[in-house]
Amino acid sequence: MFKKIILTLFLFPFILDAKINIVTSTPELAWLSSKIGRDYVEVQSLLSGQEDPHFVDALPSYVAKVSRADIFCIVGLDLEVAWAPKVMTMSGNKKIMKLGSGYCEAGSNIKALEIPQGKIDRSMGDVHSAGNPHFHLSPKHMIQAAEAILNSLILTDSKNSEFYLKQFESLKEELNKLEDELIKQAKEHLIARNYYQYHKDFSYLFHFLGLESKGTIEVVPGVPPSAGQLAKSSLQAKREIVHLALATPLAPKDVLKRFSEISGTKISILPGMMKRDEDYISFLKNIVQQIIRELP
Repeated sequence: MFKKIILTLFLFPFILDAKINIVTSTPELAWLSSKIGRDYVEVQSLLSGQEDPHFVDALPSYVAKVSRADIFCIVGLDLEVAWAPKVMTMSGNKKIMKLGSGYCEAGSNIKALEIPQGKIDRSMGDVHSAGNPHFHLSPKHMIQAAEAILNSLILTDSKNSEFYLKQFESLKEELNKLEDELIKQAKEHLIARNYYQYHKDFSYLFHFLGLESKGTIEVVPGVPPSAGQLAKSSLQAKREIVHLALATPLAPKDVLKRFSEISGTKISILPGMMKRDEDYISFLKNIVQQIIRELP
């Protein structure tokens, strides 16, 4: 009995100081959560940064992690609509269900770009009714996403609210500084050039840097272009003297090669997402530097 009492007393402080368990869908949200929560949180991303976040399976490992989460944070804007709701339901974790204190949808706090107008149907392809979900390539929009995470942390762990608010302000300052630095580089090296993208992965990057996207290689979102569609977009890029087309490693290589041959436009393959444990500041700086290096 005496040994049990001693063991309980030894473990009790650790029980009191248990960290908030945050599970995110993407590495970018994990990075934000770590920056705000610091030592008070344990954070893990379900995705590694190599997948297409639109199309992954609701893996048992995802379900297990979410079942133990105090907070589950997703991008939203229909990015994970094919799998995240299944993971949440199968987890049986009431805290992270919609309207629960641990449910965090970062996209709900975003001033989204490219919100479609009018009726939406399947013929339009992979169209997101609430707007483009790839906001992680804009520091300003990452601040908006961070505020959603901040709110979830305060709901879950109100006694440390002051700490979380202080960390959020520090993060906001860091991201504003990053935005100013990259805009300055864009004005020096990237303005007055014409760009294309395969899918609208880079719209937020173009928007905050003040760059113009002349179009997309992919005509119907989420569907590889037909031979006729590819020829049309390639010839349009040639007429408009497009200097660089941006694509992620998920874009079909044969389509990119054919587009480049017809249009004469160089293709820049850029990471669509961060990798786990990667630093967001370095991630975004490297993307901008690669564009600068690869411009003809």
